[in-house]
Amino acid sequence: MKIALCAIARSDKEDHPDLALMLDSAKRAGFGHLILGVDDRSHPNTVAWATERWDGSCDLFTFEMEADGDPHFGRARQLTLERLPADCEFWGWADSDDVIERKSERTVPDILGALPPSVGALAFNYHYANDEYGNVKGHLKVRLFRSSIGWEW
Repeated sequence: MKIALCAIARSDKEDHPDLALMLDSAKRAGFGHLILGVDDRSHPNTVAWATERWDGSCDLFTFEMEADGDPHFGRARQLTLERLPADCEFWGWADSDDVIERKSERTVPDILGALPPSVGALAFNYHYANDEYGNVKGHLKVRLFRSSIGWEW
């Protein structure tokens, strides 16, 4: 089963600490193909660094995030979707500061392999902060999609 991670990234630092965490967590989760759109304001070595770090099937490109001064996240995400390989059964999305945490030994391919064909997308808990008492703040976000449905941003 071919599963792509469609991600957009802005990485200002030469060693790309946030992007490294995201890419490493995506590999551990079982994503086999990477489509990464790199914001043109990123460090100049970002595309080469990410290609070497992923060490697998990937399609990396640079795009202009703010052509008119406003960020265009939807357009940037759509650019990654347009590059999905035809044989890709599922895709997920992430940003360069996301970390994909596994709560069990099951990987993304394990989870998706058990889905009935009628399921077109899956939502996961998204933890974005902790309050002053240490409680997790979060909500559900749809993160994995069946490619044959033809999702768009």
